Amino acid sequence: MFGRLVDGKAQGQWVGTANVSVAYEWGQDINNGIESLLALQAKYRYGSFFEPGIEFYSRESGQALGPVLMGDIRLGQGGKVHWEVGSIFGLGYKVPDNNYRLLMEYEF
Repeated sequence: MFGRLVDGKAQGQWVGTANVSVAYEWGQDINNGIESLLALQAKYRYGSFFEPGIEFYSRESGQALGPVLMGDIRLGQGGKVHWEVGSIFGLGYKVPDNNYRLLMEYEF
């Protein structure tokens, strides 16, 4: 798989990010071929602890769009917990109606 952060731009407290990925899939149970993915995110930096945003995903099987919340909780000695939660809604008949997203990372 090849992935690349295409661009990350900030305009005041708004931040936009674009990611493009390309993968070659092969195997007995799937059709061999190249699959691409585009992921876009726009978020508002209300504070490091709370950043609301919206995400959009597009791949050959369909598109999805939904709201996300994220932030950082700073801990003593330079550590932090990064969290994200979202609800991504499918925009086509080939994608699930809704996906829930939860991410928690501890950084030290």
